[in-house]
Amino acid sequence: MKTRSKILLTSLCATLGVALHSCASLGTPEDQAMGNALWTTIQGYHDWDSPPDWEGFQPSKSPHGKFVKVYVNSTLASNLDAPPAGSIVVKEGFSKEDQDSIKAITVMQKVEGYGADAGGWFYSRYSPSGKMTHAGTPGMCADCHASAGGDDFLYINDY
Repeated sequence: MKTRSKILLTSLCATLGVALHSCASLGTPEDQAMGNALWTTIQGYHDWDSPPDWEGFQPSKSPHGKFVKVYVNSTLASNLDAPPAGSIVVKEGFSKEDQDSIKAITVMQKVEGYGADAGGWFYSRYSPSGKMTHAGTPGMCADCHASAGGDDFLYINDY
């Protein structure tokens, strides 16, 4: 194989590797265990409250989808301004304003002593069937939420 072809092939493989890694980031084995436990914890979240002004379908942006529905557990609902450890946010992402168009379920859980650079938030993302695709502090989650107002990493308080 010619050197130029080898360089091209190596570059292509490296690019593909980075792309695949950014699509699914399962973190450490501990992150994966936390993500599996979190999936169990959120069962029944449709019975949780939505934050004020976040009831029903809300317009959204990528990576969550064109629309979202947001739910918060009672720990967070009682203290939206200063989320304590144990707070959980569940965000369902949809391609259109239709329950059947759900694409993913993204969850944030405030964990004491976890991810100081991410405000103590653990992130996990699942397919609608519960297959975990992200866990831990994936850059795409933590970097985006770091720009939320109020230093709480929550956009639900910014509107």
